[in-house]
Amino acid sequence: MTTMSERTMTVNDGEIKFFSWVDYVVFGAMLAVSFFIGIYHGFKSCYRRSPNLQGQSESGEFLTANGKLGTIPVALSMLASFLSSITLMGQPAEVYQFGSQLWLFGISSILSIPVIGYYFIPFFHKLNVASAYKGGMKAVVWSDCFQVVMLFLSMFAVLLKGTADIGGFGVVWSRNSDAGRIQLFNWNMDPTERYTVWSTVIGAAFLHTAVSGANQLQVQRYLTVSTVRQAIK
Repeated sequence: MTTMSERTMTVNDGEIKFFSWVDYVVFGAMLAVSFFIGIYHGFKSCYRRSPNLQGQSESGEFLTANGKLGTIPVALSMLASFLSSITLMGQPAEVYQFGSQLWLFGISSILSIPVIGYYFIPFFHKLNVASAYKGGMKAVVWSDCFQVVMLFLSMFAVLLKGTADIGGFGVVWSRNSDAGRIQLFNWNMDPTERYTVWSTVIGAAFLHTAVSGANQLQVQRYLTVSTVRQAIK
């Protein structure tokens, strides 16, 4: 069995793939849905806004949706803000190349969530600050919701098809286990080791705190719900 340090990634030359009409239809449909979500919320906000309060409410409506959005759409919008196509392609490649120790990256959220929920979110809600970014926050949040749902559906579709094509989950697990890619708990104290329990859990906790606690994209979304409790959820 080859070790992780001995194995190198190889790329086989193959046929270059281009978009088919199906790809263009899906791509165009996603653009259209996102566009019409923005149009809908733009007209809806203009229709409901009182002429007497237009100057007062326009800024809050535009930047933080007046703090009236729900927990679920805001949570999906926050996820969509930092779950990029680069992440979807890069993380599986990282695990394929260096093993599954990276799975503990998600566990590190246990360390960062209490700090974010009980310090950062109440702090920003108390300040009542708003982002300098331009764009209607309602349209942004609901567009993000649509896009992140499509993103997860596409991931599951690729996962199911790829697993079925290769012969099932047992074959996938066996091949990765034989190649030394299945690593769940690496307790090595060597700081030069690429991934260990210590680097992925403790190190990533600081990353989660910075990204989800003080990043402007997240702060703006925390302020789109009415209470601190909703934002913490």
